[in-house]
Formats: sequence, C-alpha cells, structure tokens
Amino acid sequence: MMSTHFKTLSKMISSLVVIASLLLFIHFDRAAAAAASPLLEVDDRAVVSEADLIYLSPASDPLEGQPIGNGHMGRLVCKRRA
Repeated sequence: MMSTHFKTLSKMISSLVVIASLLLFIHFDRAAAAAASPLLEVDDRAVVSEADLIYLSPASDPLEGQPIGNGHMGRLVCKRRA
C-alpha cells in the first residue's frame, strides 16, 4: 500500500515539475520577445522634441502669456513691463 501512494505522489511531483518548467519557459520567452521587439523601442528624445514650443520673444501683453499648470492650478508666464 505504501508503494502505491509513493508512486502516485512521485507522478504528481513529476507533473508539477514539468508544468512549472513550462510556465517558466513561457514567461522568460515572452520577456525576451518583448525586449527584442522593435515596437517597444522608442526614442524618447525624438518624441518629446516634437512637442517643444520655441518662442523667439516673450509675450508683450500679459494676456498673451504662456499658460502653465496642472489643470487645477496655474499661471500665465509673460514679460514684465519695465
């Protein structure tokens, strides 16, 4: 009777080891594929530089200032009158 339980337990452990190995292989295979994928290669400087705003001179009128803020609090940045 002891040998039957031992064989069953041994088969279960073997099955679990095989399943765990397959899961690890799938996980690392997906991670390697994601790292090698050209879709995930982004040139951050190029993307950010497309949104750069270049001003040649400061705003002369306070109402022409550049609004800055986070949507809840903000200011208009403009040139001070001398």
